[in-house]
Amino acid sequence: MDDNDEPNLLDLMGVTREAIAAAAAGAENDMPGWGDAAYLALSRFGEIGQRFMIEEVRAHAEQNGLPCPRDGRAWGSVASRAAKDRIIKKAGYSASRNPCAHHRPTTLWEKRA
Repeated sequence: MDDNDEPNLLDLMGVTREAIAAAAAGAENDMPGWGDAAYLALSRFGEIGQRFMIEEVRAHAEQNGLPCPRDGRAWGSVASRAAKDRIIKKAGYSASRNPCAHHRPTTLWEKRA
């Protein structure tokens, strides 16, 4: 199945592309260059073929010094950019491990070669 054939989980959860864009803009305003640093962290995360959630990338990046944006939805723009650049691809869904997310379905990503 093509990535474009899958339902957009964020839309199903009521998280709009506009909200993600606003969160990313806020992160850039607060911390210029944050988006590029987050993108680099995502591109270096894991092994080819490994499945992961963005929350895992976010935690790893923050543990290694990347500042946390005030709105975590900013990571949605990073994942979208990496998917468009064919660094990662959707690999299904899994329950979030973030206690604040109440185990809601979260996109699983897979690193491409």
